[in-house]
Amino acid sequence: MSTRQAIRRLPFVLLLGGLISLVAISLALSDRGGPKTTIVNGHVVKVTLNEYSITPQRISVPAGPLRIVVHNGGVLAHNLTVEHERLSSRGEPVVIAASAPAGCAPGPGLRPQAHIRPPSSCNVSMFPGQTRVIEVPILNPGSYKLTSTLSNQADLGMTGTLIVR
Repeated sequence: MSTRQAIRRLPFVLLLGGLISLVAISLALSDRGGPKTTIVNGHVVKVTLNEYSITPQRISVPAGPLRIVVHNGGVLAHNLTVEHERLSSRGEPVVIAASAPAGCAPGPGLRPQAHIRPPSSCNVSMFPGQTRVIEVPILNPGSYKLTSTLSNQADLGMTGTLIVR
């Protein structure tokens, strides 16, 4: 092959090499398309709160009662609320359950979808190392939002999704 022929083929070789590189990068990143869904077949879920994440971030559970064991593994105070994806008639999130101590609305044993965010007088904060259990009497099929309502933690990424099948 002459030098002239090699120079003519150079753009083709560079283009082909670039395409192969793009395909390789796309395949490597395709697994990062979003959070993986943790499928739970029972009615107990363990969730860990950290700065600024909820782990697991996407959880799929069967319809019915649910016990969420929430642990604050971070160094800051956090909380966890389970909110209906739909807003109330007043445009506010409808809290199904929260990591509030017993007797603090919406605490364990209260009817789902009956309460708006807990009042500010209710301390729903979980301090580092603390674990609480959220009892949700009945969850109907649908999608629910997991979030921390403290300060701007949700804006910083402290959200998740609970899928009830």
